[in-house]
Amino acid sequence: MNKKTKISILIFFVLLNNNFAKEKKKDIDINKLNHSEQVYFWAQKYRKQYNIPEKIIFGVLKQETNWSRNNPKYKANQVGDDGTSLGPAQVKIPTASAIWNKKVEKNKLKNNISFNIETACKILKDEFNYFKFESENKEKVWLHVLSSYNLGRPTYLNVKKSKPTNYSYKAFFGKDWKKNKNRLSK
Repeated sequence: MNKKTKISILIFFVLLNNNFAKEKKKDIDINKLNHSEQVYFWAQKYRKQYNIPEKIIFGVLKQETNWSRNNPKYKANQVGDDGTSLGPAQVKIPTASAIWNKKVEKNKLKNNISFNIETACKILKDEFNYFKFESENKEKVWLHVLSSYNLGRPTYLNVKKSKPTNYSYKAFFGKDWKKNKNRLSK
């Protein structure tokens, strides 16, 4: 291969790479995605912003509304607990209002996927900061956080502290929750 051919090939790949980079930079219209993909997008964004492990936020979403990224029929505006828990992360209005220090409207919490997931991540982060002094073992701290999340109100607003429940083990460990519950209970 002569020098001119090598330069032509190099130029071709540089141009190809530049076109590919331009394609990647196009903005995605989030509203055109199905609810499952929107939940994934916002969960990734806010888990990074609030420093929540991927395993934690997706464990919560799976436990709360049986979310799965591969389910195009998933509806994020779900209502649970007799109408008191709303959206993909099943956040309660009083909890959201306490976290944001202002009244949160039911419609916003139920239908605004971004707001619902950001609220959930903010709750998880605040709870982690509350519990992180209890143990050097991050697994145990997250288990307390998840138990508190399942109560529907942050621990620092409750009189007594939460203890890890089956919910927290399932959200944290998934299918292997029983084995890990026994390991951490010792």
